[in-house]
Amino acid sequence: MKDVQNFIDTRNINIKKVGVKTVSYPISLRDRSRVRQHTIATANMYVNLQHNCKGTHMSRFVEVLNKYHGDFDTSRIPEILKAMKDHLGAEASHLDLTFPYFTTGVVPLCTEGGKDHPQKKYYCTLHGSLEKDADVRLTVQVPISFTFGSERAVSCRWGVADVAVAFRNFYWLEDIIALAEAGIDEATEAVQSSYEPKLTAELLCRAICSQLRPVRELRSHTVTVHNLSDACATFASARG
Repeated sequence: MKDVQNFIDTRNINIKKVGVKTVSYPISLRDRSRVRQHTIATANMYVNLQHNCKGTHMSRFVEVLNKYHGDFDTSRIPEILKAMKDHLGAEASHLDLTFPYFTTGVVPLCTEGGKDHPQKKYYCTLHGSLEKDADVRLTVQVPISFTFGSERAVSCRWGVADVAVAFRNFYWLEDIIALAEAGIDEATEAVQSSYEPKLTAELLCRAICSQLRPVRELRSHTVTVHNLSDACATFASARG
C-alpha cells in the first residue's frame, strides 16, 4: 500500500500543528513520600508539518508513546519530545499531559469545620515543547477555600489558583503545592485578622508569588487566581 502521507506537497503551505488529542495513558511520577505515584494522563501530541509534506500518519504519535509503555516517567519528557520529532520528521514537537495528582491531607468542604479525607486531588498539566532546546513547564491547580465565622466556622470553596512554573533544576511537585497553599494561608489569615479588608484575587496572587520567588530551582513562575464565588468570576495574574 502506498504511503500517500509521505508524498510531496507543492502548495507551499506550512501546517503549524497536526496531531492527536485526549489519548489516555498511564504515567509514573516522582513522589517524595511514596517514591512513585502512578496515575492516568490525558495526552495531546502534535508537531509542525513543513510545506513540502502532504501529511503524517496519526498512528505514529501513539507508536512513540508505546515505546515508553511501563516506563513512562515525566522526567523523560525531553527524550519523548525528541523521539516524536525524529519519528515524524518534524522541526518541532509538543506534548501536553493532564493528570490528577494525590496527596494526603484535609479537603475543605462547605460544611462546619470541613471534613477529613485520606487524600487531596490536584489537577496538573505538563507542557513540553522541543524545537532546538526542550522547554518543559508544569501547571498545578490549587483549590482556595475561606473560613467564615468564628464560633461555628464554615469553610467554603472560594476559587482556584493556577500555578505554572518552568524548572531550572528538579523540584518536588509536593513542594510547589505546599508553597502555593502557604501563600493562600497567609492571605486568608490577613483577612481574618483584619489586616486586609477583603480576600481578593490580587491579594492571593501576590502572596503565592512571594512564596515562589526565592526558589532557585524554578526558572520562572506565573500565578493566576480565579475567584469563583462572586456573582461574576474575577481573576488576577502575576509572573516572576
